[in-house]
Parts: sequence; structure tokens; C-alpha cells
Amino acid sequence: MREVVEIASCKTILDDNRGYVYRYFLVKNCKNIHVDKNEFSVKSYGIEAVREEILNGKIISIEREVINHISPDRMKVVELIFMLQDNEVSPLHLYEVVGNYMDEWVYDFDREISKAVTQLVFM
Repeated sequence: MREVVEIASCKTILDDNRGYVYRYFLVKNCKNIHVDKNEFSVKSYGIEAVREEILNGKIISIEREVINHISPDRMKVVELIFMLQDNEVSPLHLYEVVGNYMDEWVYDFDREISKAVTQLVFM
């Protein structure tokens, strides 16, 4: 169930003939998490960053990086995408920039699993 939607982009002009276009996509996935003998599927959002190098109006190279599971909280990830856009973060630096947020937001998955376990107990 992977869905990808472009959320933001920006363009950097280096000189008259060369520049970069940065594109940032919201990636919607499911993350399967095992707890005891049960498996839970949690909605998960990630980011794909793409940098297109433009020379004389033509794309001459494309770099991309994807982080599939950042948080189950869609708005947190969308806000992070806008921060990446504001700072023109390259795909080469995506993990470096997003890593700290991932460390903090890992507990969002724990909350989602707790909800699922609670529902399972009361069924």
C-alpha cells in the first residue's frame, strides 16, 4: 500500500545555464510490527527527496533518497517536508537531517501499537 504525493519543491539557480530542482514527496506506507505473537499493521509516513540537476534546460542527473517510516503522524511528516524545502535539503543529507526527528518520533509508533493492543484486549 505505498502511495507517494509531491508536497513541495524549490529551484536553485547556480548560474545562467545550471541549477537544481528539489522535490519532496510524502510517502504513505504500512509498517508491520510484532508484539508477542501478534502482528499489527500501522499506517506510516515517510519522505522521498529528489534533486534534479539541470544544465541548459535539460535534466542531466537525478539523485533520490527515501525514508519510508518516519512517523504514523501525517502532519508531523508534512511539516518536516516544508522544513526540508525551506532549507533546500539535498537527498544526500536527508538521513542526516531527518534522523534526529526519527529518534524522537519512534514513540509515535509505540502509541499506535498501544491503541491496537488495547482494542485487541477489549474485543
